[in-house]
Amino acid sequence: MTSSEFISTCEDKGMKALLEDIANRGFTVPTLSAIKNNINKGSYVDFAKAIADSLNINYDQTQNDTRLFNYINDLSRDITDQYGAFRAQAFSSDLKLNWFRYVGSNVTITRPFCIAMTEKDFFHRCEIPSILEGNFPEFQKQHDHSYEETGIPSGFYANTDETNFFVYRGGYGCRHQIFPIPDSAVPENIKMELYDQKEYKEWILKNRPGNKSEKDL
Repeated sequence: MTSSEFISTCEDKGMKALLEDIANRGFTVPTLSAIKNNINKGSYVDFAKAIADSLNINYDQTQNDTRLFNYINDLSRDITDQYGAFRAQAFSSDLKLNWFRYVGSNVTITRPFCIAMTEKDFFHRCEIPSILEGNFPEFQKQHDHSYEETGIPSGFYANTDETNFFVYRGGYGCRHQIFPIPDSAVPENIKMELYDQKEYKEWILKNRPGNKSEKDL
């Protein structure tokens, strides 16, 4: 069975999207099967062992190899977090939710982008292009040296874009989550500030049925 054939058997939108992403990274059916059959169905260690087994790696022996141990554990945690992100993305799409919160705890090694996003907290779908460009005040004051040199925030997956930002978030090993929320959960001052911005008005024109002029906004 090919990866595509295996993925086609999934009915869960979030799981299907996750497996497609994992397959695009080069993982094959044994790993896809391990994910589908074990994610969120036992302890974290059990899931990490299943991922290791699918890659023909003895999980217990990885504890003698720090790099391999960290790789398996980081991969397993990333997959778990990304599954939740894919499900949230499907949920927001089904309910047509366009406001989100970037949530999670910051620690001493938290990257500048995530510090900026947790400070920003609320954001609208129309802001994502500017966010990915680092074009928002909370990030600009962080002085991310990687961004200043490459134009990409520290730790980002190189292929992060508007379609997968909800899943990849702050990049490798990111433990923050993006939660969709209804308009009513957003403070009025944040909404009013955005609604006056050109990017929001252009987004409305692009996404509303018909062709509305700016005076209709």
